[in-house]
Amino acid sequence: MEQNTQITPEQINELYQKIVQQIKDNKIDDALNNAKFLVQLLPQNADLLNCLGRIYHFKGKIPESIDVLTKAVKYDSKNLLAYYNLGLSYVLNKDLENAKKTYAKYIELSPENNNSKYIVNLYLSKLHFDLLDIEETQFYYRESRHPLFEQLSKLVIPRIYNSNEEMDKYRQIFDNTLDHLIENYKKYQIKEYNEFIQ
Repeated sequence: MEQNTQITPEQINELYQKIVQQIKDNKIDDALNNAKFLVQLLPQNADLLNCLGRIYHFKGKIPESIDVLTKAVKYDSKNLLAYYNLGLSYVLNKDLENAKKTYAKYIELSPENNNSKYIVNLYLSKLHFDLLDIEETQFYYRESRHPLFEQLSKLVIPRIYNSNEEMDKYRQIFDNTLDHLIENYKKYQIKEYNEFIQ
């Protein structure tokens, strides 16, 4: 769509619906360009800023997402989706303190009968786990020299991923390791406590 400051509300809505469809069709670059265009026209529209922030999530541009979503909640301090997505940005950025503050505001603003508002606690729990030094944990499992823990080191994986490809990679490692442990359970069986501590 050409830059035209005379765009009508109907055209804005039409372009917004097009962005939603582009996201569904995984045409994220097109959606990003169109969302940026709309935000240039209406820079204080919290819903458009929220949409742009979410698209930045899909692109893995978390600092940009935080910037845009911070503006969204500034312009509309009761925008639940913007708080939800800003909290998610902080989770993806592994910023536990800001994620907690943002999700506390999200929960506060959510209607009493909305039990799903507590789902954000799952994101926070995953972030707590993810802040553990996973590589160090894996290292010490491997260094135990116990065959079971050497295998278990492969199961200590992040719970927050930067991309679908990274998630698929860890899922495959996880599945392969579990299959291996199940097929060879006798090899890894701990028969006595003394065997375990030797």
